[in-house]
Amino acid sequence: MDDLDAKVQSVRSLIHGVARNLTRDVYGPQEFPGQTRFEAIEELGVRLGDALTREFIEHAITQEAEQLEADEHACPTCRGSTEHRPPAPHVLETRRGTVAWNEPERFCSACRRAFFPSMP
Repeated sequence: MDDLDAKVQSVRSLIHGVARNLTRDVYGPQEFPGQTRFEAIEELGVRLGDALTREFIEHAITQEAEQLEADEHACPTCRGSTEHRPPAPHVLETRRGTVAWNEPERFCSACRRAFFPSMP
């Protein structure tokens, strides 16, 4: 089992609870789809999984971007001080669909260069 599998296993009970809640919200309080075809249940599960994946990615990237925005960053060219610029919208097409977030931007007045800081 690799590190990612271990992380998934550590939240297995949470995943189970989310699945129960989604089933109830989609199919009603009986939590039983009745005569629904398996293919329809599977397709809805895939779409729900994709939606959850996009939300997870956006949330994780947004948290990282907020941390980067709060940190001080030296210019990668001259190592001088930089100033905050308004975050730039960033959109990325993933295996599960489009995700979007605001990416922090910095500007070095000495180099007249804008850049997006990254984690060390």
